[in-house]
Amino acid sequence: MGNKDISDEEKQKALMQQVSSQIVYLLKLIGSILLFISPFLLIFLLERYFPNINSEALYSIKGISVSVLAVVLYIVLKKQYVKLLKSRKKSS
Repeated sequence: MGNKDISDEEKQKALMQQVSSQIVYLLKLIGSILLFISPFLLIFLLERYFPNINSEALYSIKGISVSVLAVVLYIVLKKQYVKLLKSRKKSS
């Protein structure tokens, strides 16, 4: 976009071609957020019908720390998996 040799119309066409991929990325992000939040919402909804479910554990210090630890562990394991997968592709 910083190229002065390209006309404004060509820049606009290039940007318009990226709109569909940006919308797909946005929908994936929204879906990921909903997928992440859905178990917590489900627990709050089921607590009405099943009184033995304790949703207070989710927003206690222990529940929050377990959630943070799970996210950090997921990120670390995903990075290791990507490294392993890249090394396998290079060797083949």
